[in-house]
Amino acid sequence: MPRLPKWMNDAVETLLASKFLEVKVVAISYPAPAVKKVRFEGYCEAMHYYIGYAVAFRVNALDYRNYTPVMVDDDTFDIVFHLHGKGPGSLFASRLEVGQAIRMLMPRGRKMFRPAAAHFVFGDETSLGLFQAIRQEAGIRQQAFAGLLELDGDNRDAAAMLQLPYIAKENPAAMAAALDTHFAKGAVAGESMYYLTGNARSIQACRKLLRERGVDNGRILTQPYWVEGKRGL
Repeated sequence: MPRLPKWMNDAVETLLASKFLEVKVVAISYPAPAVKKVRFEGYCEAMHYYIGYAVAFRVNALDYRNYTPVMVDDDTFDIVFHLHGKGPGSLFASRLEVGQAIRMLMPRGRKMFRPAAAHFVFGDETSLGLFQAIRQEAGIRQQAFAGLLELDGDNRDAAAMLQLPYIAKENPAAMAAALDTHFAKGAVAGESMYYLTGNARSIQACRKLLRERGVDNGRILTQPYWVEGKRGL
């Protein structure tokens, strides 16, 4: 989201008060050193939620940041934060504590789940929340779920959240090999939806490899969350 002057952000919260919801932090866990999972509680019946929609928090006087919630039940949801230490969103997430109340902009954005016999995800630490939501929905529908994560070495334990294989970042050979393994297990390119999120450059690389392996463009959904050298998207 764009950076706005403090007075404008204050005005947005006042004029669009009905679009905000107060939520409370009720639990915190760390699946990996730089991955923080926070459970929030609030009047979630007021939210219009669909997989891929994002909520937003005002992380300081000038900035909002978007995050993908994972619904737990009618009153609680989880958000998985990447504590990369490089921006206002990471600092905001690192300071969240149990019992803290905070205002949140309600879900809106792009729907990121499509009907299919199977679902394949690719992304990094910033993708974990969305992928949990897709995995949850695929399970409800009794559809296959698979994927590949690229993670910093210290965060490899986060792969256990989704029971997915992982590779190191900036390793195109490993990415190609992992995709070959996926298709060698019997995956059919024309039966799955492919969700590519996270680093824009990695998304481009994965998309190219999938196209080379026969996946149609119409079965690939992309959503970049960050680009090297740019503020949060």
